[in-house]
Amino acid sequence: MALMRFSRTLSISAQSKLIEGVLWLSSAQIIGRIARLGCSIIIARIFTPEIFGQIAIIMTCYELICTPLRRMTSAPLIKMSATHYYQSLSNAYTVNVIISGIACIIMIILSFPIAFYFQNNSLSMPIIIMALSLLLLPIGMPYVCHNLRKQRMRRVAQASLYQTIAEGSLMAILAIAGLHIWAFVIAKTSTILIWIFIHQYKNPLPKYHLIWPDIRCINLFKTGAIVGLSELIVTIRYHLDYVIIGFFLGIEALGIYFFALNASTGIAQAINQSFATALYSHLCSQTTPQKITQFNQSLFWVYKIITPVVLLQFALAYWYVPLIYGEQWLTAGAIPIFMLLCISSLFKPFAEAGAQLLISLGHNQLNIYANLIICILLLVTISIACQWSLYAVAITIVLSYTVIFPSYTYFAYHQAKLDLSQQNILQEKPL
Repeated sequence: MALMRFSRTLSISAQSKLIEGVLWLSSAQIIGRIARLGCSIIIARIFTPEIFGQIAIIMTCYELICTPLRRMTSAPLIKMSATHYYQSLSNAYTVNVIISGIACIIMIILSFPIAFYFQNNSLSMPIIIMALSLLLLPIGMPYVCHNLRKQRMRRVAQASLYQTIAEGSLMAILAIAGLHIWAFVIAKTSTILIWIFIHQYKNPLPKYHLIWPDIRCINLFKTGAIVGLSELIVTIRYHLDYVIIGFFLGIEALGIYFFALNASTGIAQAINQSFATALYSHLCSQTTPQKITQFNQSLFWVYKIITPVVLLQFALAYWYVPLIYGEQWLTAGAIPIFMLLCISSLFKPFAEAGAQLLISLGHNQLNIYANLIICILLLVTISIACQWSLYAVAITIVLSYTVIFPSYTYFAYHQAKLDLSQQNILQEKPL
């Protein structure tokens, strides 16, 4: 009985720590979104759907290249023992520098065919500038990893919040000054320095330096590459709709969709991202039975937060979208798209939770295969819907998410149960 009470106390304590982490991250993300509301109101009234379409293209290219880098070294480092972790800092820094340089070159090369395809030469230079900003990431990545490893979610939240506020404020000022697409690019690239400074502030690390790649670097890269590939596939899943809509329906339709998606799912996406970040760091410190318990409790808890937010946005859409963002979006037919995409965001926590559970259990390849299947399904369904209209695309996304994401979560949960059964069998075998 005493053991059961002790176990329950540990579970409550662990759950409280996760909730605290998610609350810090979510609060920062939501406050940041509110702070950016002023920016959104300004740019939504200044920018045309075509400019929003250009931003979507640049942002998609950047996210596809940048996202795999963010956790390529941090995911394996978070799991290491303290001794191994500190010994691997120079190796991780070297890997970060190399992969960031390669990513920068790839993005610069891609800028030219992208501009040629959309017959818009003004796209290439913004993409190149965004690519050069990738070279700043290795400066901050060791400190980000250290904060995540120590579960300093307050510091992680502060970095995200201050960067978001600075980015939104600068973008609004530059948009009013008439810089159009450059308002987005300058704000996005320059505020990376704020993110770096906050993560480094009062966060001492042993000295590390660039080294000649050795076997540790190679092993770290191999381990991280699986996580990076998984992140890339997830990013493709999140941005696949942009690519397909831009290809079939053009930049203007993409601009309407990009506006509707970001306006409708901004707060929900902030909660989802915070949930995923905190959940992974939390699950890595748990045993398999604890992972399963925390997974169930955390998913239930995040839905208690996200559901009323999404339903309130959905119910008030026809009132506040024209009021805040301007009547032109009502004329452009963005509000029905907005409402449908609101509903679609209800199913994203399933995908986030499932992915973090699989990765924390060491099933990175299973996560990759599952996300590949999801990408293929979405590619096919959205491509078919694009033959009708943007409204058909939004309906298709809601229906697809309703089926696919809960199924993915069940798959991850079932795999965790299988792992637990195998561990119990091994423990019961006589020596």
